Amino acid sequence: MTASTPPPPLAPRIDFARVRERAVAQGLLASDASPTEAQLIECLFQPGLSTAGKLTQISGRGIGMDVVRSQIAALGGRVDVLATPGKGTRFVLTM
Repeated sequence: MTASTPPPPLAPRIDFARVRERAVAQGLLASDASPTEAQLIECLFQPGLSTAGKLTQISGRGIGMDVVRSQIAALGGRVDVLATPGKGTRFVLTM
């Protein structure tokens, strides 16, 4: 991307309540925890975490965000998540 190239559109917003619910169900957070949005975003990168309500052809299966992050890191990069309340989410892969 160059300075004149507009950024890609935002992805749908992260359902932080759903992430918290799934993280508690999988033992990643205590049921009485009050995590920040940054902590909930970090939960997205934990092995096995899925917010999919059911398995479909495109959700709830395949590799998780933990694998994406580790593979990007192995190449010397990083994954940043920029969540804008009420607007959407941007996953930025930096190499």
